[in-house]
Amino acid sequence: MDALKKFLNKKKTDIKFKTAGPGQKLTAEAESSKGKTATPPGPGYSGHGHRAGGSGQIDPGRKAPPGPSEEKRQAAAAALARLEKQRKPESNEKDLLAARQLAFIKEQARREIEAEMRLKEEEQSSSTDRRISEVDMTNAMSQKVVDPAAYAVAGVFFTCPLIGPEVASKSEIEEMIKQFLRDQPEEELAITSCLMIHSCNKPREKVNTCVEILGKYLDNIINNPDNPKVRKIRFANKAYQEKVAVVEGSSEFLRAAGFEKSRITNDDTGEEEDVWFFVAAPENMEAALAHLVELRDTLKQTTPIRPEIDRNVQVLMPAEVKNKKELPPDFYQLTAEEIRREQQLKTESLERELTLRTKAQREKDELREQRQYRYCVMRIRFPDGFTLQGTFLANEKLSDLHDFVQQNLLAEDLKFTLKMPRGEALQPSDATLSENRLPPASIVNFHVENPPPGIASGEISYLKPEILALVKSMD
Repeated sequence: MDALKKFLNKKKTDIKFKTAGPGQKLTAEAESSKGKTATPPGPGYSGHGHRAGGSGQIDPGRKAPPGPSEEKRQAAAAALARLEKQRKPESNEKDLLAARQLAFIKEQARREIEAEMRLKEEEQSSSTDRRISEVDMTNAMSQKVVDPAAYAVAGVFFTCPLIGPEVASKSEIEEMIKQFLRDQPEEELAITSCLMIHSCNKPREKVNTCVEILGKYLDNIINNPDNPKVRKIRFANKAYQEKVAVVEGSSEFLRAAGFEKSRITNDDTGEEEDVWFFVAAPENMEAALAHLVELRDTLKQTTPIRPEIDRNVQVLMPAEVKNKKELPPDFYQLTAEEIRREQQLKTESLERELTLRTKAQREKDELREQRQYRYCVMRIRFPDGFTLQGTFLANEKLSDLHDFVQQNLLAEDLKFTLKMPRGEALQPSDATLSENRLPPASIVNFHVENPPPGIASGEISYLKPEILALVKSMD
């Protein structure tokens, strides 16, 4: 600060010096003495450096020195203004530092927000692209145009021995089962209602919840037969509305248990409401409770009636095996959950490629990543040139495949082995077709160590005559 004050004082002195009049060089007197005689001082000069009278007044006989011009005054004022601007007190420096820090923090926050927004946009774009790819995948599968004559099977069909020999699609068979149960007489309502609950509703979790609640209704009456509150089920009850009433067969079950629909006055609100009310005379209470116990156990032990896949047995000649390789759309129609699983497996696969894995880990991952088809066409090629074909669920066992072959052999006690084209044997076991990577379609070879004489000589075939007749029916 002292240095700055000295600098300013020096500037002010310089300005005063410049405004005192024109200056002279130090050698001016010597130069003038060489060529000119010194001019004597005018009147009023005292010889002591003071003007006449000693009062400091300007001598009237001498002119006043000229003042600074307007341009010089403006230049001086501008210089002073610049000096004032250049002053930076300590307090201003602190404020400036704080402002810079705040600006830095704001800029960093802005960059982080922009990065987060870009990441969110990329995720949304990726999700959109994934949904588009899933739709494209489904559309490509459904829009694939193939000559029906090239299909290995015309479709996937089901049957149900309980309702008859009809063969139809799965949805059609399920509707036939529902209609069959609805048409049963009132005397069979107890068992029919249990079958309806287990067979006519999906998903399985929904059925299990309903069965649990219905069991509690009956247990409350069985354990407290004299309590009138447990005999009543309000229609407006949330648990009943959301978990029981929505299940087909639940109202039939309550009727079979002895409940009747009634309209009573609510003790709390005074308004009328609909309820299920358990009706049983006191003299018949023991028999009614025994019936409830039996009905509760039946409900818990009932197994659903499910459509069974039709094997759609065919016998093919070598030329047909070569030509009929395409599968119908039923084999490729994936649910939304299955499509999401496919996408997740692809993502996980890319991540695993960046890490080292053992052989066992790779095999496990490959098996897990295998596409889970719902159905599988199996072809069994016999040494005599015929090929037996059947349709299976992808989760059926190898033992089911062996049973299918055994049932169609002329000699049903014939010991045989099914081998993959590379020679691996498929032994009867609980391993599924999917676990052995057989879906959606595979060919295996039928192998016998010591064939019977008639078969070895070619006089008879391995397959039953009625199965071989299918060759003619397909022509």
